[in-house]
Amino acid sequence: NLGFYLLIFTYTDVIGVATGWTQYEFLVFFATVAIINSLVQTFFMPNMEEFSELFIKQVRELKSGDPMDENTYIGTLAREDLAEDLEKQVSKSIEMGAKLLLGGKRSGAYYEPTVLTDVTEKMPIFKEETFGPAIGITTFQSDEEAVRLSNNSEFGLGVSLFTKDTKKALKLAPRFEEGAVFINELVKSDPRLPFGGIKISGYGRELSSHGIREFVNKKTVYLKN
Repeated sequence: NLGFYLLIFTYTDVIGVATGWTQYEFLVFFATVAIINSLVQTFFMPNMEEFSELFIKQVRELKSGDPMDENTYIGTLAREDLAEDLEKQVSKSIEMGAKLLLGGKRSGAYYEPTVLTDVTEKMPIFKEETFGPAIGITTFQSDEEAVRLSNNSEFGLGVSLFTKDTKKALKLAPRFEEGAVFINELVKSDPRLPFGGIKISGYGRELSSHGIREFVNKKTVYLKN
C-alpha cells in the first residue's frame, strides 16, 4: 500500500520533533481498523540518543484501551491475525539483530506500541508493511546514505526531512523516490496540494487541481487545414 519515512539530520527542536512524530505515528492506530499508512521508518544521523529517549517517553504516555474512548490512542488491530503477523515481523527483526526499546508483546488483537532500533535493510521491520503500532529506527552517516536508505524500498508515498539546513533539504528533495517531500513538517494530506505515491504506493494523485483532472476524460480534437 503506502509508505512514510522520517529523516532527521541536524535539528534543534528535538522535543518538538519527538512529540509530533509520536502523535503522527501512533495516533493512526487508535481505531479497530488496519491503517493504510502502515510502513513508517525513521532514519537518524548518528547521534540519536536524545531523540530516542524523548520519543520513548512520549510513547509510554499513550493510552491504550477502548477505541470508542476519545482519550484512547492505541486500540486493537482489525483482526487477531494482523497482530500475529506484526508479532512475527518484530520477532524476526529482533532475531536478526534489532534491539527492542519498547513493547513487543501481543494479547489477542492488541499489540503494544513497539519501538526497535539498530534496524537494518534486510529486516522485516524495515522492508515490509507493518500493519500496527511498530516503528523501526535506523541511523545514517551521510546525505548520500540517507537518500539510498529511503529509496531502498518498493514503497514511495512520502518522506519528511527535518534539518536546520533547508537549502540542503531542497537540493536533496528531487532525489527521493517519493510522491511528496515535506521539509521540517510531517507528511500530511492538504486539499491545496496533490497527494499520492509512486512505486507500489499508488498511481495518480488526489486533491488539488491535479486530483480533479484524474476524473476528467481528455479529448483530442484535430482539424487539418
